Amino acid sequence: MDQKVGRGSSPLKLPPPSFSLCTRGVEIESQESDRIINLPDQPSSPSLTQFSGYVTVNQAHGRALFYWFFEAQFQPSTKPLILWLNGGPGCSSIGYGAAVELGPLTVNKNGVGLDFNNYSWNKEANLLFVESPFGVGFSYTNTSSDITKLDDRFVAEDAYNFLVNWLKRFPQFKNHDIFISGESYAGHYVPQLAEFVYDRNKDTTKYPYINLKGFIVGNPETDDSYDYKGIIEYAWSHSVIPDQSLKNTTRLTSTISMPQNVFGTVAHQQLVVEMYLILRQKIWDSGG
Repeated sequence: MDQKVGRGSSPLKLPPPSFSLCTRGVEIESQESDRIINLPDQPSSPSLTQFSGYVTVNQAHGRALFYWFFEAQFQPSTKPLILWLNGGPGCSSIGYGAAVELGPLTVNKNGVGLDFNNYSWNKEANLLFVESPFGVGFSYTNTSSDITKLDDRFVAEDAYNFLVNWLKRFPQFKNHDIFISGESYAGHYVPQLAEFVYDRNKDTTKYPYINLKGFIVGNPETDDSYDYKGIIEYAWSHSVIPDQSLKNTTRLTSTISMPQNVFGTVAHQQLVVEMYLILRQKIWDSGG
């Protein structure tokens, strides 16, 4: 565009519109619209910077995933970004991962307020909880036929698109070290998403580069033939079952086709011991 600055003056060459600045403005606006100022009964201290909302993963199908994000409590600009996925399949990363396990806010024992979690991971990292796949929690699709296509690769691609689009909305985190983490069936979700990112990072002419540094899985579902044996060995090594039960189950797992049948040998102990928190006695009735 040429513009005259005065009679007889030379044309002033103006630079073309800065689309990057315009785009960044939209990103910041979208980011701010997701900001959570405060939650009912949220503790006043420490202060938390948190955001929540939807990120579209497939525009044509009207498919979007819901997230809840907490900045690190200290120096978030220097801390890594952890994406967290619960398993199931079908377990909410918001209702369980964020509100019960590693998020900074937990529901108190009476279910009527929030407590601060002194062991939250956001003391050391920026935490991004995602409800994946669609149909879990608040995540959704407007295309019913998507249900017939739902498999691990489908889930990995949606999660990848979520991460790409979330980093567009929060560009200040795109150069941070990124870790993908989760538990239970995320033993499938996490490494498959990590592989998806790794493969697409090889072609930065087509896909944006994601600064993936590693992945973390806890209590992961991998393969039944290994997982169930591992649970029995874990129970034995923590004195939940006696030596003889370990010997019996080891013999059974080598002769039966369904390893989960070996749980019969620890059923009695399971009535009084929570296998995920073995130092805490169960507080619910086994028949409830």
